[in-house]
Order: sequence, then C-alpha cells, then structure tokens
Amino acid sequence: MHPSDNDLPVFAPPEVAEGDRSSVVTRATGPSTLLDGPAQLKHIAQTHVLPSEGANVLAASETSRREIAELQQRARALENEIAQRKELESALREALVREKEAREEAERSVRYNEMFAGMLGHDLRNPLSAITTGANYIARLNSSQKATKAATRILSSAERMARMIDQLLDFTRIRVGGGLALAPTRLDLDELLYKIKDELEAAHPGRSIVFEVVGSALGEWDHDRLLQVFSNLVGNALHHGTGAAPVHIRCDGSARAHIDVSVHNDGVVPAEVLPVMFEPFRGNARYQRTRGLGLGLFITQQIVAAHGGTIDVASTAEGGTTFHLVLPRGMSRRANAADAADAVGAAGAAGGPVTPAIH
Repeated sequence: MHPSDNDLPVFAPPEVAEGDRSSVVTRATGPSTLLDGPAQLKHIAQTHVLPSEGANVLAASETSRREIAELQQRARALENEIAQRKELESALREALVREKEAREEAERSVRYNEMFAGMLGHDLRNPLSAITTGANYIARLNSSQKATKAATRILSSAERMARMIDQLLDFTRIRVGGGLALAPTRLDLDELLYKIKDELEAAHPGRSIVFEVVGSALGEWDHDRLLQVFSNLVGNALHHGTGAAPVHIRCDGSARAHIDVSVHNDGVVPAEVLPVMFEPFRGNARYQRTRGLGLGLFITQQIVAAHGGTIDVASTAEGGTTFHLVLPRGMSRRANAADAADAVGAAGAAGGPVTPAIH
C-alpha cells in the first residue's frame, strides 16, 4: 500500500446535510481504518449510521407514547363520569316519580278531607236546628231566670256553630265545587251597610260605628254574600279594636265603574300575620283569640273575587287597621250613567262638591 493512502478523506453520503457532516469521521487513523481502493470507500458510504438522526426518532416515539397514555387516561375518566351521570339521572327520575306519587296521594287526601268536612257540616245542620228550636222554646216559657239564661247561652253557642258550619260548607264549595255561586240583584249598598251597623251596634252595647257614604252606592251584587262580607269585616273591627275609638265604615260611590268601601278600627295586626291574613285556617293567638275556624277572611276574599273585586289590608301602630274593598258595579253603561248622575245629585247640577252622608 502506498504511504500516502493514510491521507485519503472519508466522504459522507450525499444525503447528509452540510451541518451534519461533523458527525461523520472525516479522516481515518490507524491501520484498521486504511482504505483499500474505491470499493471499500463505496461500502463505507452505504453502511454508515448517523447517531443524531436515531436520537430524534427515539425522542419522537417517546412523546407519542406519552400522548397516547394521556388520551387513554382521559377516555377512562370520561367513561367514569358518564357512568356516574347516568346513575344520578336514574336516581333523579326515580325520586321524581316518588314525589309525583306522594303529591297525588296528598292531593287525594286533601280532597277527601274537604269533601268530608262539607258532608259533615251539611249533616250537622239538622241536629243543630233541633237544638236551636228547643232553646228558643225554653227562652219563651215563663220559666225561671236561670233557665232563661241557660237557653240564651245555648242559642248563642248554636248561632256560633251555625256560622262555622256555613264556613265549612263555603270552604268546600270553593275548594271542591269550583267556586261560590252568586245570585246578583240590583242593590243599594248604602242600605245594606246601614243595616249591618244597626245590628252590630245592638250586639255590642257601648261600641260605636260611624258610617259615611259618598255618591251613589247602587250596583248589581249578591245581597246575602255581601251581607256576609261586611258583617265579618265590621264584626272583626269591633272585636279587635281597643274600644277607645269608633269603627269607621266609608262607602265611596263617586266612580262610575266601581265602589270603594273601607272598614277601619284602631287595632293593630301583628306584622307576621299580615302576609297570611286571607289564607284559610290561619291562626295567631294574639290576634284571633280563637273566635272561629280561621276561614272568615278567606271566604270574604273569595266572595269579593267572585264579584270581580279586590280586597287588601293595611295596619300600622299609628294609623290602625283598614280593610279596603273595590267592587265593580256590574251593570250596563246606561245604569252606570244613571248612578253617576245620582251621585252628583243637585250639587252636581250646580257644579258643587258632593257632600258625604254620615250616619
């Protein structure tokens, strides 16, 4: 071999980039790296492996494996979450079914109880009527004062029981029968309120009721039902007032389409009772003092609503308690026009103000 062969260069393959040629041994050293002609040079060029390219392939493979593992982990977590949601949805559907069944059962029980109360109230009327008749007979006899006093107590208790029975029947009609039936007739509310004033003043000696009316009080309403409404409101006003001031009733018929009526006393309704004043079977020991079933104001509200009207209450320590009602007249335009003319009267013809009548 020629000595100059040691200086022959080792060429990198053509596909190696210019910057990677440093990875290729550029000069053979020692006896084992001597090139033996063009054939040996060609063999080296075809079989030489680049170390940097192999490292890049290994790194890419490791990254891929990590990404695949993360995706598999996320997929398992998603499967677990879906399974838990399905279990929760199934439990929720079962709970809704149970709640619906319980609600339907409660509604049936309430309906049966209300029907039972109505039937009981209806059936109690006959024996109560017999008790009332017997007490009246005893009271009319020329018997002792003790017997007369006992008969009077029986009549008072029978009257109270009759009111409760009537309330139970009305409650049943409202809740089960679809509402209260009305029999409207042409009515002067002035006369009805004045009658209530006289009756309650006679039943409460020493108490005073001031009644004021403005304009026309004509309309079309159910006489008995409005008698029930205002007897309840004025009776409550007398019962819960302090007695130091009179109960005021004001009937304002100056509007053509409706009448405003207010009942006022100097009592105060507790703040916690005001929001539930018109709910059935409401109770408050300080305010109600156990006068009845707690249905009076509920039925009053229902009667007013059946007439297309509204009722509300306001109570303060300074101003007392006022129930305010708005009742549509329920008449034709011609009747309303005639009532408006009546409300004005002679003062309206002269252009002067309407003077309220106070009884």
